[in-house]
Amino acid sequence: MNIFGNVSFWGSQFSPLKAQSEIGITFTKQNEVGENGSTGKFNLKPYDYGAASIDFECADTTDSYLVPKEIIQLLKLHKDTLTGLGVEDIVVTINVSYSGQCNVEFDPAFMRAVADLGLPLVMTCFQNPDAGKKGKKL
Repeated sequence: MNIFGNVSFWGSQFSPLKAQSEIGITFTKQNEVGENGSTGKFNLKPYDYGAASIDFECADTTDSYLVPKEIIQLLKLHKDTLTGLGVEDIVVTINVSYSGQCNVEFDPAFMRAVADLGLPLVMTCFQNPDAGKKGKKL
């Protein structure tokens, strides 16, 4: 089983660069309002929103905190600041790639931490025969 995901941030007036400057957050991917896209409907057209994400991988699949505690802490500390910087939507996504049966247990403390943030949690599970095999990267 492989567990990975991201936290995505979106807003019509959101500037990831300003967020990085003001709170020192590091994003995996980002786009600024007005920046030209390179794929999809914004290919060679300016984005009408700012967006960013922080990707993560759960190295220890026995850890009942499927989202790294550092990310939960970052969200606790900076959610209000990010909202003040134009973030309108924050979504936590967990992807579970598995081979065979897939059982995922959530620790009550993890569920409480996510619920206390008031954020949606998306979980996607999909079969992958190579999931969990050493040397196989998804």
